[in-house]
Amino acid sequence: MTVERCFSLLSVKLWKLLLYIPFIGDREAKRVADEFPRILSLEETIDRLAGGNSIVRYGDGEIRLCMGHHLSFQHCHPVLQKRLIEILQHTQQDRFLVGLNPYTADIRNISWKGCWEQFIALVRKDILLQKNTPRLNRRYNYQQWNWMQYWRFMKSFIPSAVYANAEISRLDVFQAVPLDKIKAIWNDRDIVFIVPKNGKFVYEPRLFDNMRSIEYIYIKAVDAFNDYDRIMSEALYKEKNKIFFISAGPTATVLAYDLYKAGYQALDFGHLPNCYREFLGEAPAPEQLPPAK
Repeated sequence: MTVERCFSLLSVKLWKLLLYIPFIGDREAKRVADEFPRILSLEETIDRLAGGNSIVRYGDGEIRLCMGHHLSFQHCHPVLQKRLIEILQHTQQDRFLVGLNPYTADIRNISWKGCWEQFIALVRKDILLQKNTPRLNRRYNYQQWNWMQYWRFMKSFIPSAVYANAEISRLDVFQAVPLDKIKAIWNDRDIVFIVPKNGKFVYEPRLFDNMRSIEYIYIKAVDAFNDYDRIMSEALYKEKNKIFFISAGPTATVLAYDLYKAGYQALDFGHLPNCYREFLGEAPAPEQLPPAK
């Protein structure tokens, strides 16, 4: 582990602990709200994709990789980290969108006593015993908490004033946007799915029944970036009129960007079909599914 990565990990961990102190956390929550870029609505983002735009999405996993952290299904490869930071900074391009998770500034009414109890529990368990701690009395919602942890380290890499909405691949999109409008993105189009053969991705006929044709490029469910050159080489053999639908974790960000640069429309769409089944009440959230192997 490099000195730079050790410093990054330690800085984030110490900052995370400080955020559990109410007056520090609340002040940071307000500061992030004041500085955060505008995020397009889900419907605005879908409309732009239907108009031919490509998209990459930065969720908490991609942000953690930018900071040098490993994920359970993707180690922080130095080239992957460098590319994720590079793509995040190049947002002003024609027909290309970078999506971020929205930030909301709501703060839950949790007592000082509850916050201090959690702070002490974190010091004992997270620092001394290196174990994950429960959320307990966290004052902030999930996305807010993630941005509060990383914003001061990442904001220099987020130069644009407006970003697409990264939650187009989540449950909320089906609540906010008519299904026909979502399906218009690939209506009567030839699609290439880049997905793990034994991962969480599922083909959902009710969502994809208006595609003209379908073919697959299969990838590894874990550490897909290690096979990047092979995936990209195989993708470049496809005709330019085809759309790439990519479910490949953080590797999808780099793939979608490079395919866009090569003249394709590429969609980093993650767990969209899984979340459609979740929306219908037929399946749990993707995070609750068994880990890919």
